[in-house]
Amino acid sequence: MSNRDYLPELERARASREKSLQDAKADSMRRLMKDLEIDRVKNPQGALADRWNPDAEEDEDDDTEINIVDRSEEPWPGQYIDITRARRHEDEGINWPRPG
Repeated sequence: MSNRDYLPELERARASREKSLQDAKADSMRRLMKDLEIDRVKNPQGALADRWNPDAEEDEDDDTEINIVDRSEEPWPGQYIDITRARRHEDEGINWPRPG
């Protein structure tokens, strides 16, 4: 069998998949619109409250404090552990092998 023999079957499968995707999208939209309709019946003023008011003040984040980490300063003691200078602590029972 050549590739041309499979082409019509692939096209049918692709069309079937596309149709099922479109059906799922349409069903989802129908359910969404039904939910919105129920919400409007229960609370008619809710739709008005959800509208954008261009005259209303916008909630801007007026946080003037900016947390900047300055990494240009010298590291403080204990910030970095130099494992190339690992020491054996036989009195503490710790024996780490040297990396490498």
